[in-house]
Formats: sequence, C-alpha cells, structure tokens
Amino acid sequence: PDGHTLGIVTGSHVTNPLLGAKLPYRSFEDLTGVMQLTRFQMALYAHPSLPAGTPSELLALARQRNGELAYASATTQSYLGMELLNSMAGTRMAYVPYKGSPQAITDVIGGHALLMVDPVLQATLEHVKSGKLKLIATLGARPAELTPGTPVMAGVVPGYEFSGAFGLVARGGTPVALLRQVRDEFAAVMKLPEVAERIRAIGQEAVISTPEDYNAYLQAETRKWEPVVKATGARLE
Repeated sequence: PDGHTLGIVTGSHVTNPLLGAKLPYRSFEDLTGVMQLTRFQMALYAHPSLPAGTPSELLALARQRNGELAYASATTQSYLGMELLNSMAGTRMAYVPYKGSPQAITDVIGGHALLMVDPVLQATLEHVKSGKLKLIATLGARPAELTPGTPVMAGVVPGYEFSGAFGLVARGGTPVALLRQVRDEFAAVMKLPEVAERIRAIGQEAVISTPEDYNAYLQAETRKWEPVVKATGARLE
C-alpha cells in the first residue's frame, strides 16, 4: 500500500461481487478508491426499420410485443441496466448476449438484431449520422455531451439512470495523505487542455472526484444494483 501500484476499474468492480464471481480479492477491503476519473453515457441504438424512434415509442412497442422485443448487449452491466429499465417501465425486453460491441453493432446495422444498448461513442455516432443506426435515447440522468439533443429515458421513466464510470483504485490500507497526493497528480493531468479534449472527444465526461466521493459512489452503486441482481437471479460462474 505505497501508492505505486494502481488499477482502473469499471462497473464490474461493483457488480462482480454481487453476481457471486469467484475473485481472488475482496473488492472493498483489499482495494480502495482514489478517484472517479470519468463518466460515460449509455444509449439505446436501433436498426432504422425498428418502428420506434423515441423513448415512449420504444416502451410502447416493448409492451405491445411483451417479451418478443430483444436487445443486444456486450456486457453484464448493460444487461443489469436494461433489467432495471424493464422493472421500472413495466416492460419485458429480452437479452441477447454478445461477446463484444463490434459484433453487436454489425448485427444491428445488418438488421439481424433490431436494438442494442452500448456506450455513447464517437465511432458509433458516425453510424447514426450515416443513417445505418438510429439513436433512440441516452440512459443517463441528463443528456450526453456528444448528443445534447437526444432525449433521455428518464424523461418517460422518472428516476431511471444507467451510466458507466472509470475509476482509479489503490491497495487497501494506502495512507489517506498518499491517496490524496495521487489523486491530485492525476487530476492535474486530466485538466490539461489536450487531455480534457481527448476525454471529451471519445465520449467520456471528466469527473475528477475526491477519494471520499468515489468510495461513497461505489457504495451507492452497490446499493443500487444489489436488488436488481437478486431480482434477476443472475450469477457469474
């Protein structure tokens, strides 16, 4: 615990323990948060032929098809995010797992899948601009910086929020003063104009939190996702 060995984690840092993953460490005892680096928005993309173009139209279509409307997803976190939406919106959209986003995007563009949940990324938005995909909604509490005119799902499902994050962690037991020093040095780099622009260009939003705020965020995420995991019965073998 000397601040020289650091790690970057995403949402699986929170959900893997809830899913019963067999980990060689204890997420919140052997590791401690240094700072939340960035936040990234998630979105629902669709093939142009899907007869829904807004959040309310999508939910109406999902209720009409009652379990027959499927979505492609490349991560367990996205599955949980959609199950949270299903529970809050009273829908039954079905999960089709993919090994990676590129395959899911290819299948949606080709019409083999009609709906997909994936991050808001500049590369994916190029397919939206070309008309190969349509962007139905972003899933954060507020519009994504790259898509300010796109409606958010929370507009029709109040309280719903699903976004991702990258965070910096250190070994548990690292002195608080050292955590703050590491945090401050990373924050200074992230605020450099060229770094800040690169973060924005790829669809990330800089957060640059304190260690205390990041650890509180991780605990809040645990409380948010625990009942979703229990309700679905999802497990990682």
